[in-house]
Amino acid sequence: MLIFLHYFGGDANCWQWVASMLSPAFTCIAFNLPGCGGALPLKVLTVENYAAFIQAQVDGMGIDKYSIIGHSMGGKIAMQIAVNDISNKVKQLLLIAPSPPNTESIKPADKRKLLQVPDEALGMATVKKLAKISLSVQQLNIAVLAQINTTKAVREWWVNKGSQRPVLNVLAGITCPVIVMASENDPAIAFATIKNGVLPYLQNAHLKTIKNIGHLYPMEAPEWIAEIIEATFNQA
Repeated sequence: MLIFLHYFGGDANCWQWVASMLSPAFTCIAFNLPGCGGALPLKVLTVENYAAFIQAQVDGMGIDKYSIIGHSMGGKIAMQIAVNDISNKVKQLLLIAPSPPNTESIKPADKRKLLQVPDEALGMATVKKLAKISLSVQQLNIAVLAQINTTKAVREWWVNKGSQRPVLNVLAGITCPVIVMASENDPAIAFATIKNGVLPYLQNAHLKTIKNIGHLYPMEAPEWIAEIIEATFNQA
């Protein structure tokens, strides 16, 4: 069983290309994080509450063992879920360009843009800035709509608080195997941030790298993600 958590400004639909490549060998479940993809936001926005929300959804589905794939913002939430996993339900953790467990560096100009709930033009500009290769029309439309549907509340929380919330003091609680994926050309989470701000804080983490893609990994390189999952994850 694979649980997919999307990036800031994304939604569950971005995983469909990865999931189609893994089916039917793997059961794939992608969640819209609260406040994204049309889902209502949480009343109190914290990394811990997002993790608790996902855990409650998974437990409510009767899932006993699962692996988590978390991308960017979803990566930070995935780390917290793994920390909370006292029952050892999380078998493996795949972090794709995760927001660092310390504070995420965001330039003031970028912060102002991220705080805006975009119209179609701004959403399109944001997606094209994040991607280093051309997306299909379908992928582009999905990515732009996801930007538009990310609520103001989530934007303000993530940019001002969530991305700046250190979780370093709890990472020793992650005991499952961890794979970290990163692009050397990622414009959002720099490769140096992954090497220096993520890997040193994770036990038994293995790095997988790629070049010439941007930050929209599930749409730019679904084959690469699927290949790594097939090669390293237990089927369920």
